[in-house]
Amino acid sequence: MSPDQLAYFSGWASIIGLAVSLASLSYVRSIKANIIKFRRRLRLQQVCDDVLDICHANQLRHPKWRGKVASLKGNLPIHVWHRFTPKGRAIITVHCFLDAGDAPALVEALEDLRSYSEDL
Repeated sequence: MSPDQLAYFSGWASIIGLAVSLASLSYVRSIKANIIKFRRRLRLQQVCDDVLDICHANQLRHPKWRGKVASLKGNLPIHVWHRFTPKGRAIITVHCFLDAGDAPALVEALEDLRSYSEDL
């Protein structure tokens, strides 16, 4: 093999190696993103279940449950475009009932939100 052929093939080998490295990097990043999404989904399910239990016990305004209510509000952010989607309107409704402290209405709002979302 001549030195020119060797340089040609080594150049292509390094380009192929770079492409394989980039592909594996994107694959690993997608796996990490899926793990984080799964953990967030489980956390949101747990907080919703806890708030539903609190509402069924009629202790929504009890001081020891303020952390759970604040956690639910933090895990359900409100964005500008939420007014235009059914799931977004359900999130806004949950926030309104959390602020008002209306436990029976909050139970219904959380059930509506669960019907719109596969995450819950």
